[in-house]
Amino acid sequence: MIRRWSALLLVPLLATARGERSVERGAWSVESQSAPRSTLHAPRSASQPRKVALRIKPRVGDTLRMRFDQVVQSAGPAPPSDPVASRSSAMHVMSRSVVERSDDAGAVVLTITDSATFEAPGIDPRQVDAARRALRGRWARLRVSPVGAMEMVDARPGDVQGSTVAAFSRLPGTLPESPVKVGETWTRDLALPWGAGGGTSPFSAGGKVQVIFRLDSIASGGSHAYVSMRGALARSGVAQGGTHVTTRGTMTGTLLVDLKRGWMTDSRAEFAMVTTWLPIAGTKARPMQLRVTVTQRLHCDD
Repeated sequence: MIRRWSALLLVPLLATARGERSVERGAWSVESQSAPRSTLHAPRSASQPRKVALRIKPRVGDTLRMRFDQVVQSAGPAPPSDPVASRSSAMHVMSRSVVERSDDAGAVVLTITDSATFEAPGIDPRQVDAARRALRGRWARLRVSPVGAMEMVDARPGDVQGSTVAAFSRLPGTLPESPVKVGETWTRDLALPWGAGGGTSPFSAGGKVQVIFRLDSIASGGSHAYVSMRGALARSGVAQGGTHVTTRGTMTGTLLVDLKRGWMTDSRAEFAMVTTWLPIAGTKARPMQLRVTVTQRLHCDD
């Protein structure tokens, strides 16, 4: 769990990642849906420009102070017909990103974790405290392209290890390559923002979903772009012992791009998943089901 928390700290910097190959038999398939209108409630503007370039281009010397909040709610595993109590955990991370270099090719940003708090009922408090102390002061230097593609160029020794490096050392862009007009859509592959090794849980590595992004509106005199995103996912595999495992779910979210600051200043995402374990025919084992909802928000404080 501590490794999963550590990996998630890199996710808010960008809404995409390159996942690892799953050790299960089976893979994610894509069930794309049309993107909804943004829930960030952009104020209406009198006129909309025909097309706008959504670009990451912060100013040298800017310090972007970010707050990342995540809540995980789950119920199960239990037989689908049985009542089961839900449980939840949360993490809250304060960080800052310092823009060291910026030009037409992209920017180099130093991101530092200032503090982290966890709400994890049922976990040894000593383990939670150790995770909190380990995350404080962590840093990574990233090269960010104008469309949001990322490459890790440096990190504090020991901060990022193993599968985390493979998943997060190079991240594809989220924003469109060319200018878009209000109502236009584009697609990007999104790796689920976790991946603590193999296995058949919804948190195992290798999950991807194709996300449809939509420019909903331009507001605040042309300085704010409101973007919505939606995708659906499905995965099937066979666990040890022959149990058939399927996971289905949806992902929805919104992005706010500050065109003057050249940064994504607000993002919200929700992943709702149901994983079902079907026992081998002829056994007395009952089907089991796990429901998980992950809600994430990253906000840039003014």
